[in-house]
Amino acid sequence: MTTTRAHGEAARDDGRSAGRPSGRMLASYAAGSVGTGAFSTLPGLVLAYYLTDSIGVAAAVATVLVLVPKVIDVLAYPLIGALSDRASHRTGYRTG
Repeated sequence: MTTTRAHGEAARDDGRSAGRPSGRMLASYAAGSVGTGAFSTLPGLVLAYYLTDSIGVAAAVATVLVLVPKVIDVLAYPLIGALSDRASHRTGYRTG
């Protein structure tokens, strides 16, 4: 759908506000995130199997070795993201 602006130029009116990503853009980021998530999660699952069955590490120790870095990620990533978001206002937006 198009609307006419004051000087006769056509503008796209699709209900989105300026600067807000489209659903298609969000879906493309989500698709990439699924691949990245699988690539980073699967080695941890294989590592647990390797530690317990191949090396003979106790299951409790293997659990701690695999779980602690993931917990640190869960706590650190939002903090890093918040710091990045605050910094982006001083230096400009990351996407255009």
